[in-house]
Amino acid sequence: MRHAMVVGFDSYLHSEVINHYLSQDRLLVPGNRDGFIPGEAAAAVLLDLAAPETPGLHIAGWGQGMEEGRPDGSVPSRSRGLTQALRTAFGQAGIDCNDLAFRLSDQNGEGFFASDATNAFTRVAVDGGTTPMVLTTADCTGEVGAATGPLMLAWLHHLLPRADGPGHCGVLHLANDEGLRAAVVVRYQPPAHS
Repeated sequence: MRHAMVVGFDSYLHSEVINHYLSQDRLLVPGNRDGFIPGEAAAAVLLDLAAPETPGLHIAGWGQGMEEGRPDGSVPSRSRGLTQALRTAFGQAGIDCNDLAFRLSDQNGEGFFASDATNAFTRVAVDGGTTPMVLTTADCTGEVGAATGPLMLAWLHHLLPRADGPGHCGVLHLANDEGLRAAVVVRYQPPAHS
């Protein structure tokens, strides 16, 4: 199989969902600065099995892990899930943290997920290395759940070829409330000049 379609759609714009997250103090509202803005979206990308020298956005490695910590604080985060996901993705791609020009995060404004990502990157950082710049999608779309992954890939497909893009090698990282963490290393291969 040479092609795969990655599709995600989600909506947080339903009264039951809004009331659920309001009751957990997880929405960005007056009096709560540690919350997210609910959104809805659908995104799809078509992936193609291509040679590494083919121009375009390439997935170079991926990994996943499970985090025991929970956003409600009932179990503290140790960032082990995202650390494992990043190490696996870096290993498949044959890179380390210093090779990254950027990281694209699904952080949505909640401190729990920002701390989880920061702690994981501290663990995978190379001594004396640099921390890649952080890009997010939630600041433009709000929290869009399952649509975030394909949205990230579509945005990078548009962004990385630009002269003012963030660079040619980066990592996407995603988290859900149940503890699943994922990391995807991407590279942009520019077209050969004639």
